[in-house]
Amino acid sequence: MALRPAGRRRNPLQCSRARPWRDCRQSLPKAVSVGRPNLYWGMSKTPDYSQVTELLARLGLQHSPAGWHGLLCGALCVDDASRVDVAHLADGDTPIVGDTAAVEALAGILARTQRVLHEASEPFLPLLPADDDALEVRARALAEWCEGFVFSLGGRHRFDLAACSPDVQEIVRDFTELTRAEFGTDNDEEEEENAYAELVEYVRVGAQLVYVELRRGQERVAKHKHAGQTLH
Repeated sequence: MALRPAGRRRNPLQCSRARPWRDCRQSLPKAVSVGRPNLYWGMSKTPDYSQVTELLARLGLQHSPAGWHGLLCGALCVDDASRVDVAHLADGDTPIVGDTAAVEALAGILARTQRVLHEASEPFLPLLPADDDALEVRARALAEWCEGFVFSLGGRHRFDLAACSPDVQEIVRDFTELTRAEFGTDNDEEEEENAYAELVEYVRVGAQLVYVELRRGQERVAKHKHAGQTLH
């Protein structure tokens, strides 16, 4: 498969080979949807890739839409939506002040993303270029999404990978491996498309699993703390 680690950057984690999405289905909670949705974000649901590109440019942010959305989803796995600033998802972000419309539009994406992840009423989708874009562009965006997700998780002080389940640990390692994915031209085009679709499906389902485990864990801690305060 030509979507493979490039080997040009040092991996901060000991990574395993990314599992096909079928192999991780059995470990998913019932709340996680594992269907095969259309991988395109419809205009009626959220801005498309080019619109998010424009919004980020208006704020002077250097992230790609995929990278920004990965950062957003990683943050939502650890922090409440009210604590996530769409214009300051990374330490180096210095947004242009004054474009409240752009901030509000990104905040709308945050709200919908959080709702989909939390309620699982419809399939979660990573924000990626449309399927009619070149495969090389889509593969690069998928790597950027994974990089943003892993970076955002690791930058949150409440995230402890060692305390996570083996499934979540493996997903984070796999996502880290996918940050170095590169596009190759050696294989059949249909084979490449199938490989890409399988990786996208693995990423979307894996992100849901990470969210469900981390948020449920935090909810249990909050309930326990509240119960203790009530007793006192």
